[in-house]
Parts: sequence; C-alpha cells; structure tokens
Amino acid sequence: MNGRNGRLVWYGLLAVTSGVFVLAMLPPVLPASLQGVVREGFAPVCHQLLGPYSRYALLGALVPLGLDWMGPLLSLWGNGPVSRALTGLLFGSVAASYVTAQLLHRKARTSGTGGPE
Repeated sequence: MNGRNGRLVWYGLLAVTSGVFVLAMLPPVLPASLQGVVREGFAPVCHQLLGPYSRYALLGALVPLGLDWMGPLLSLWGNGPVSRALTGLLFGSVAASYVTAQLLHRKARTSGTGGPE
C-alpha cells in the first residue's frame, strides 16, 4: 500500500469512527422523537446496558487507536498530533464511560439497590 492509499484508508476509518462517536453523543440535544431512534440504534453496544456488550465497545474503541499506532510502524502511513489526539479522545471517552458504569454497578450491588438500569 503506497502512502496515498494508506492516508485514504486512515482518513476513511477516522471519518467513520468519528461519525459514530458524534452520533452517539447527540441524543441529549435531539428532539425526543429522534432520541429514541438513536438510542435504539446503539442499544446492542451501548455502555448503559452494563452488560457484556460494554466490553465490546471498549475493545472496538481500541481499533482506531491500534491502527493509528500500527500505520507508521508498518510504514503504511504517518500519524501526527491530530490523529493521536482524536483516537485518544475516542478511546478515552469510551474507557471513561466503561469504568464509570462499572463503578456505579459495583456501588449499587454493595448498597443493595440493584444498580442503574
């Protein structure tokens, strides 16, 4: 893969993952009718389920981060501060949500309330 194709792949992956990230953050600012549609779309992988699917979201957030790291290592493309910041922001946001959900679940179990739904 030459440099131009590598950049196109990288920009395509970045666009897709960024689009999914932005879409997942939209429900609080959308009208009520659209909030349900977006939430239902993300329901199988949403961290709010507190189930086994949240781990897959966390692992999925590692994909862009790993690609950003592997591209220069394999001489497929270069990365810079912007790509590092964006992939780090994506993973950090998902990881923070995952950890927060796990802590809330653990606290709820120890207090006997059953946890957030």
